[in-house]
Amino acid sequence: MLITCPSCAAAYRLPADRIGPAGRKVRCASCRESWFVATPAEKPSLDIESGAPHDIDVIPQRMPPDPPQTAEETPIRARDEASAPKPRRRRVAASRPPRRVAKAARSLRGVAAAIGILVGVPALFLFRADVVAAMPGTASVYAAMGLPVNLVGLKLAAIRSVLVEENGTPILEVSGEITNVDRAARSVPPLLISIESDSGEGLYAWSARAAEGELERGSTVPFRVRLTAPPPASRRVEVTFKDVRAHDATAGSLAELR
Repeated sequence: MLITCPSCAAAYRLPADRIGPAGRKVRCASCRESWFVATPAEKPSLDIESGAPHDIDVIPQRMPPDPPQTAEETPIRARDEASAPKPRRRRVAASRPPRRVAKAARSLRGVAAAIGILVGVPALFLFRADVVAAMPGTASVYAAMGLPVNLVGLKLAAIRSVLVEENGTPILEVSGEITNVDRAARSVPPLLISIESDSGEGLYAWSARAAEGELERGSTVPFRVRLTAPPPASRRVEVTFKDVRAHDATAGSLAELR
């Protein structure tokens, strides 16, 4: 005979002789619900005339492909379900993209990386001033490649140093030009003038203001500074912008003392 759990609707096939003439209480193996099953000839009744019946478990089993079954209790499909539901948690496997989609994604990442390299390498040269401003240590790398970086945006040129005498006092006169090579107007920082001996030893250095205000793009301004009574061993003069970082394109212009 066919019995159905009133709680979870799991269906089971049970031999009639297991019920007995007075019916019996059974328990669902899926949800553990207990209920009374009457004999096929009787209507179900909640009043049990016999003594306290013992519970029996109806154990669901997967039906084999061939329809004939024997005395073993065998589950059948209930409400179009392939098997009786079991109240247990199931781990849902993470969905994986199809192989073609994964392969296409890898190809796109490879193309993106190649484009990044092709775009990034020229950018390192076109925007090297920005790179050096963010990472000062790269200035020496660019300088070694023959691509010095001008962070100041100004260029020193036509540096000339002359030793003259006025009223019997020697005076060192240093002159030159400052040109704005940047794309925008630039403020002119103070100059740093260093005097060296014939062996390259630093003898004296001082700073001087070369120009006031900003220098427009492409504009050039001359400068001239003087030092009274320079060291007698002075042979060379180097002019730089004050507080300029090492390896900057404006790092200095050297002139022999005349």
